[in-house]
Amino acid sequence: MGGSGNRVNSDNLGTNLFRIPVMDNSEKCDSIKRIVHNVLILNPGSSSLKFRLYSGKNILLDEIIEEIKGSFIPASNEILKRINKNSPEKISKVVYRIVHGQNMPSPMPLDEQVLKRIISLSPLAPLHSKAALEVINFFMKKINARHIACFDTSFHKTIPEFAGTYPLPSSLSKKANIKRYGFHGLSHQSMFKEVEKVSGKKYKRVISCQLGNGASICAIKDGKSIDTSMGFTPLEGLMMGTRSGSIDPAIISHICRKEKINVEKALLILQEESGLKGIAGTSNVRQILENEKNGDKKAKLALDMFSYIAKKYIGSYIAAMGGVDLIVLGGGISRSPKIRKRILSGLDELGISLKEVSNVSASVLKKSQTNSVLVKDSKNPCKNSSDSQYIPSKISSGKVEVWVLETDEQKYMFEATQHL
Repeated sequence: MGGSGNRVNSDNLGTNLFRIPVMDNSEKCDSIKRIVHNVLILNPGSSSLKFRLYSGKNILLDEIIEEIKGSFIPASNEILKRINKNSPEKISKVVYRIVHGQNMPSPMPLDEQVLKRIISLSPLAPLHSKAALEVINFFMKKINARHIACFDTSFHKTIPEFAGTYPLPSSLSKKANIKRYGFHGLSHQSMFKEVEKVSGKKYKRVISCQLGNGASICAIKDGKSIDTSMGFTPLEGLMMGTRSGSIDPAIISHICRKEKINVEKALLILQEESGLKGIAGTSNVRQILENEKNGDKKAKLALDMFSYIAKKYIGSYIAAMGGVDLIVLGGGISRSPKIRKRILSGLDELGISLKEVSNVSASVLKKSQTNSVLVKDSKNPCKNSSDSQYIPSKISSGKVEVWVLETDEQKYMFEATQHL
């Protein structure tokens, strides 16, 4: 996203925006008798909105609306039209992915108190929070159902204190609730569990790499997160599409002095104008790869930096866990065999070797890709994409298994909320 118009001003997102529908008991009983349990899963990103509609365990709709600029209301309206056209049955549950939930458990029902907490945390994840709050507000008004939040931060609550504490004055950290919260938890959980399901194995030490426009790496031991590259906010860690990742903190005050701007504007540069975009001029990895092929030195530098930083995190987590049994790669950037090779080359001494043929030919989706539409393409009919199956592929030849797959947060969100 670009421009100051996409920043979140939590003062303007008061709880008066949210009207939580309440059914009386007779309406509840009548609904329970007649509904088929249709579940809507909503996964808002910084510029995209994934949605999936289940009827029982069958997928009726599975799509993504991309290239959203500004408000998410048009995209939400488009989803509602598609649902009404393809599913006459009542929706009983709406599940949302929320990036920052601080210490809140997940999943949990959305009520006014939970919404107040989400709003208060919105400045800590500005690229996602505005979108999520718009989507929640829209669907809570339009759909009379149970509304449930799944938080990306919840998976990382198992990070030990020594890994989750910043070296700041303890009194300040306590007062301001500063700690490593971590993000992409739903993605990291879903990826390694899907590989375990397909392989029939349990892995003790796992490194999960979610490499998309937002990118993070997570160390998982005995099924629990013990460290992750993102921290107090999603700005820390890897170089990303438009985010800088970890830099010397003193650079911020230096930018403020040199450019005569305030801290908020400096942070906006780090969030929206840095990362791959800052070095290569674009955050589109396909374009960067093509530019590199055509001799663009800045494109090469951006990809070299991204791969090197990812490799450093992988190495540090191998040291932290005393080894690794499985490396999982997911997200849009990890679809590139060239980038996978770039990140994992030179690690043969650690038992990490890619099988060239498998790496080049690895396909993360069987049959058609997940249907992707733009908001402006409102006449494009819904397609049942339930035949687009997520197929993990093993691409390694060494002792350490390396798998690549498409992240499926929607599936994990559906399964995690079955009891609610």
